[in-house]
Amino acid sequence: MESDRYLFIHLDDLIIHPEDTADMILHACRRGIPFQVQALCQYDEELLVVLTQCTTDEVPDDVRWLDISNISFRVLDTVLQERWKSGYEPIGSVTSTKGYDPLKRFLLVQRAEAFAAHKNNL
Repeated sequence: MESDRYLFIHLDDLIIHPEDTADMILHACRRGIPFQVQALCQYDEELLVVLTQCTTDEVPDDVRWLDISNISFRVLDTVLQERWKSGYEPIGSVTSTKGYDPLKRFLLVQRAEAFAAHKNNL
């Protein structure tokens, strides 16, 4: 079994190009041995994405950063339930640092290939 993989992302890269950082994560999951996103850690302006080895069915077919900057914390559960119905699972959230104006918040979600295949068979 291979050890975990670690991706380091700067907060500025996420804020400016969320789609590119999501593509980078997805590519890392599919390169060689299959991996999935296990955790997301934030330390000031640095993000650490932890990937763990998985089965082929568990490899994400989609990874997204959802901009939740304008969503109230009290309705975040509704957003999570909507994404869950589409097969996405939440990984973690990121908040811009105090010096960044306007304040930005992102939620990282992933959907496994097994769910996408199941949905296509319905």
